[in-house]
Amino acid sequence: MLVATTVATDTRVLREATTLVGAGHEVHIIGRSVPEDFVPPAGVSCSSVGTSSVFRAEGTPSLSGVRLPPHMRLARWILLPQHRNSAFGRWAAGAIADARGREFDVVHAHDYTALEAGARLAGERGVPYVYDTHELWTGRPREYRPTPLLDRRERRLESELGAGAAAVITVGEGVADALRERYGWDHVEVVRNTFPLSVQPRRGVADGPRDPDRHGPRGLVYAGRLAAFRELETVAEASGRLAQLGLPVTLRGPADATWLATFDRGTARIEPPAHPMR
Repeated sequence: MLVATTVATDTRVLREATTLVGAGHEVHIIGRSVPEDFVPPAGVSCSSVGTSSVFRAEGTPSLSGVRLPPHMRLARWILLPQHRNSAFGRWAAGAIADARGREFDVVHAHDYTALEAGARLAGERGVPYVYDTHELWTGRPREYRPTPLLDRRERRLESELGAGAAAVITVGEGVADALRERYGWDHVEVVRNTFPLSVQPRRGVADGPRDPDRHGPRGLVYAGRLAAFRELETVAEASGRLAQLGLPVTLRGPADATWLATFDRGTARIEPPAHPMR
């Protein structure tokens, strides 16, 4: 598996890896700046490629959570695309070098940032590759200047390399439908990243406070990054009404400190990320 994240808090990657191990496979994950004290789940091994770019050395803190003066914000907005491309490009090159020294018969590329590297490794070994897109990459809102030429290249590469994958999997039907419509792919499947359900929840919520003696949902949890462009403002606005219905809202995950400082959470509770496999 190739993924340009720290792996340690990447629930989708770890759940899929442990599921594959449970089915009898051996899984090695190549991540990005994985914490030295991270212990992968039983049966999963992990290695790390550093995070660096021409603009920031490995270990240097990001500016994403820092309040910058106007001229620095402008410079960051202008240069951020080059920084991201440099960082992801260096990670991909390092991941390829790491993988070439290993034995594998399938490559699982998590997200667009690993797709080109995964396709190259699979081609070199003559093995299949899977494209696991955690979001609609070309539909993401951007926090930097417009990049029409880069966007066009990314759409072209995703179309070509995704078409060559043995399978494309994604997180929900909305993204799956968008990929099918945009690229004409007929090999897209949905693998949801959610909590296991031992009991099916009731459909709908009564128009009054929840009866504690009745079965049904007891709260709502968002698990993921707390940052802009995730519709969390809508969730927070609804949290007061949901609390009146006996459904408290919890937002749990790593947070963008700058965004969180001005976020009106309503009655929602904010919690830090927990170990994904506990």
